[in-house]
Amino acid sequence: MNWKEILKQIKAGREELRKYDSIMTPYEHDVIIRDLAAKSEVAYQAVYNGSVGEFRAAKSAYRESIDALKRAEAAEIARFDAAKLNTEMESVQRRVDLALQSNSNQIFGGQNVAARLQSIYEEAVKSGDLVKQRAGAEIMSAALSRVAPNDRAEFAHVSGQAERDLKAMRVTPEIEKARQGISQAANEMLVKRDELATVGETLGDNVRGPFSISGFAKVMREVQIIDGELHVYEPDVVENT
Repeated sequence: MNWKEILKQIKAGREELRKYDSIMTPYEHDVIIRDLAAKSEVAYQAVYNGSVGEFRAAKSAYRESIDALKRAEAAEIARFDAAKLNTEMESVQRRVDLALQSNSNQIFGGQNVAARLQSIYEEAVKSGDLVKQRAGAEIMSAALSRVAPNDRAEFAHVSGQAERDLKAMRVTPEIEKARQGISQAANEMLVKRDELATVGETLGDNVRGPFSISGFAKVMREVQIIDGELHVYEPDVVENT
């Protein structure tokens, strides 16, 4: 019989005790309590090892999902030649600087500042060159604060589009998949942590108190939510705190 079947039997016994306790004699109550305690003691180590093993496997899966995101982000960065990107960004920046000069009307055929910047960005987008597209999006998404107030409202939609394009460009399908994987792995890990509490209580442990010395409680502290943030610790870190 595996540990889950053993746990199921103990849980059923405790549920039966709760259901019929009010009509039991003190003797019947004590017999069942002793029987459950004996079964829990015999099964404790096997159930502990099995449930903690599942929890730590979920922890490992969560850590692997973090590593998967790092790999996806590294692959995204590797798509761009850093030197070429820097050169293209400097080129776009020079054109933006020129477009922002009030005395450059003749160069841009009488266009206002917003129209000039839009033309520069559209040229980058239509180039079909990923590096030029990113360079244009990087510069234009950060240019709004440099535009004069009377031109800012008109340029805002170009800056906003550049920001959206940059995000779409940098967040690849692999990165999006990895982020979803982290969310799913985190949820599964938290479910397994909560299951430890149920398992420990079924075996008669006090696992809920902040100062509990139960083996289950110690393992549960390997995953904590502090100020809304998820923290994952190694067993030896928890053991020494």
